[in-house]
Amino acid sequence: QNLFGLAYLEGHKSQAVEVKGNKLKLYPDNNASGSVAVKLSANIRSKDGVELGENVEEYIDLQIDKPSLEFVDEGVIIPQSDKMTVAFRSIYLKGVRVRVFKMFSNNLISWLQRGSLSEFSDLRLFARPVAVTTFFMDETSDFTQWRNYAIDLSDLMKVEAGCMYRIELEMDHRLSAWPGA
Repeated sequence: QNLFGLAYLEGHKSQAVEVKGNKLKLYPDNNASGSVAVKLSANIRSKDGVELGENVEEYIDLQIDKPSLEFVDEGVIIPQSDKMTVAFRSIYLKGVRVRVFKMFSNNLISWLQRGSLSEFSDLRLFARPVAVTTFFMDETSDFTQWRNYAIDLSDLMKVEAGCMYRIELEMDHRLSAWPGA
């Protein structure tokens, strides 16, 4: 059954409707937000030919998160072990760019005299990039929900005693899973 005009979001130009099994998906216009009326016609039929029987109007609140990324913890001192994992969480991302900077022990005191452990504005003066890669999330993940991930850095670098490392995670628009992109 063609659902054009039978199932729609009131006030939206988008007429995109998708049916998968017993699920009906309606897609709002890009950047839509706020309260929206979902309208279903009484003439909608099931796969067995049974009609809905009455018009249905329900209101939903659209609040679509944009692609986002954040560390799970404030900071980590890496213990001496075989695994070096960094935990983060993301939404609407298929992957993230990972950059690792290494600050050698002879630069630590100079860097700390200019700022604090939480300020990294002069990082490039005192540290060097030692690894740049892309971490891809599992394709079977539900990218529309916040999910926790962990990156094992032991394949990218070898930790040296006395050095400090800064891990940066970066979003790339080419790795976005956001429907508004």
